[in-house]
Amino acid sequence: MKQIISLCLSVFLATTLQSQIIVSDWSGKLLSGTTSVLPVSQSYEAYNFSIQNAGSNAGNFIVEVTDFNRPENTDLQFCIGNCFNLEETTNLPLQIGTPLSIAAGDTYGEEGNHDDELADVLYFPDGEVGQAFITFRIYQQGNEANSTTITLDNTVTGLSKIGSSPLLYPNPASNSVMVSSD
Repeated sequence: MKQIISLCLSVFLATTLQSQIIVSDWSGKLLSGTTSVLPVSQSYEAYNFSIQNAGSNAGNFIVEVTDFNRPENTDLQFCIGNCFNLEETTNLPLQIGTPLSIAAGDTYGEEGNHDDELADVLYFPDGEVGQAFITFRIYQQGNEANSTTITLDNTVTGLSKIGSSPLLYPNPASNSVMVSSD
């Protein structure tokens, strides 16, 4: 009987002391386990997020990039404290920085108690077209089963590549518009 009670207590402590990871963007949208749109403009975009330890114990969390793509002549960076440029020659998975120590109930990123720390994906399309995406995983050090994976994805179509005087038709349009250029 003592062994059963001891075993039950051990299982209870192991499950309640585990840290829980919640990742959200700065508007509060949950990102954990999702694919979200990587915003793109013609010059520079930052996708800001925060990492919350919703568990009852402090935890050390590892952030790693597991996959990415960026069109040629563009720049994609992942920032946790410092920013890291992602190049075609980057070996994956790539651990970003050192493990983050986050107290129980604390949040790393702009909306948390680590206001001076960055948690961003930066994308510089420089007018280029094509698909840009990044997939990253955050997990508790020593417990990779306690993890979440997020993908940020976008395809840039870039009307600036068409030319200075594109022809849009039919005009007026009711459903769709065709674009042609010299």
